[in-house]
Amino acid sequence: MLISWLSRLLTVPEPALRLLFSVLISYPIVICYRNFLHKNSSFTRNHTNLLFTICGITICIFNYGFEVYHSLIAVTYTYLIINLLYNTKYLVPASFLFHMIYLLMGYYKTSTENYDICWTMCHCVMVLHLIGLTFDVSDSVKNPEVLGLDDNRPVKIPNLLEVFAFAYFPPTVIIGPQFSFKRYSNFLDDKFDGKQNMEHGFKRFLTGAFYLGFYQFLTFVVPDGYFMTPEFENTNFFYKLLLVSIWGRCTLYKYISCWILSEGAAICCGLTFVSRDEKTGIEDWSGCANIKLRVFEDTYSFGDYVASFNVQTNLWVFQYIYKRLKFLNNRNISHISALLFLAVWHGFHSGYYMTFFMEFLLIHFEKEITPVFKKNPKFQRVADTIPIKAAIFIVCKLYTFIIAGYCLIPFAYLGFYKWWNIYKKFYFIGHIVILPMSIVWKPLIVKAVKICFPLEKKPVEVTANEKDEALNNDRNVNEHEKTN
Repeated sequence: MLISWLSRLLTVPEPALRLLFSVLISYPIVICYRNFLHKNSSFTRNHTNLLFTICGITICIFNYGFEVYHSLIAVTYTYLIINLLYNTKYLVPASFLFHMIYLLMGYYKTSTENYDICWTMCHCVMVLHLIGLTFDVSDSVKNPEVLGLDDNRPVKIPNLLEVFAFAYFPPTVIIGPQFSFKRYSNFLDDKFDGKQNMEHGFKRFLTGAFYLGFYQFLTFVVPDGYFMTPEFENTNFFYKLLLVSIWGRCTLYKYISCWILSEGAAICCGLTFVSRDEKTGIEDWSGCANIKLRVFEDTYSFGDYVASFNVQTNLWVFQYIYKRLKFLNNRNISHISALLFLAVWHGFHSGYYMTFFMEFLLIHFEKEITPVFKKNPKFQRVADTIPIKAAIFIVCKLYTFIIAGYCLIPFAYLGFYKWWNIYKKFYFIGHIVILPMSIVWKPLIVKAVKICFPLEKKPVEVTANEKDEALNNDRNVNEHEKTN
């Protein structure tokens, strides 16, 4: 009743409010655990796992009620196949196929034309957790050098309570971020000796609260449904581009604020410790960071946008999808396959596939065009001057802001008829820029750089033997001319 009343008062959808409360309620849970139970010698590893399991399941019930049974089935199934197929080649396929098929069936039954906050949101996060666990268990019996992995992430066979606690870890059970079972096991074994977790955790909490407030402010500037209105259609074209860039940033801040709040609770719990600088005493608690804020806010390239956004999910896909396709011996195919997996993992809506398709084209173009500028010393000398550097920054910022917002339209509006009609109002300007990038724009840019900043021709060095040979040839020619 209280949630419904607050929902009406704040004009916020009830599922979204429940999700936010679920993230915030994890703070008192982990603070209580860290300050009281963790220091109690009688509070064992099993007690910790039981606490996290009960709290995580309760959070899921608070959000989705009886539909918590979907996640209970997923976790129980994972535990069973790990024990039955531990030392066989069937463990990973049995896990991957079951979880992905179950998730897609859930999307099929629950999806509407809008962005749905239902049990599948929690389940898609848990699916990656559990598939990753089976990958790690399978890898534990293999040679790391054969796998070509930096960290084989070996794990012993976890017991039932460990699997449940890992899957239902309260700060991350609803929206992530991802983390490995090895990290969770090290956390339980007190291998993370950081002391500044509360300080860093509350800093992240305040940062997340700030971004959440900024997101709410931007929603008043450009509401989600504004692009569908006649008022927007009659707006000046350049003003439309400005609005889509603001809206795109607002959409990203929605995700960023939730991730940072969730990460803050995980830091308070002590899960995310990385290292301590022995000289300064400063501790790094970025082990589960899902957003690199400094990179995200400062960058003006799409490659850095992707590298700094949804970091843990991208890392999961890189380790368990992209690297496993090394046998194809083609990075583009591996990249396309990884993005296709991400699109399928999000659901059936065509908007996901359009957004990831445009992301591939942008990243591919940047990888091809960046060396053209970096390997040109004349351009680099000009670009290092303050006025040119400032101009490049402004142009690239505008480009990335506008194109990022443009690319997010299908991701947010999902249905084909919605995002197609919105793109018509932009005259498909983004597609005109993005689709022919490698075919049309790249050759033109390369040619323009060569004309404007021609490379200096290096003098050909002649060896001593070549000089002697040339002198002998000249003497022979002169003697022959005198004879004639």
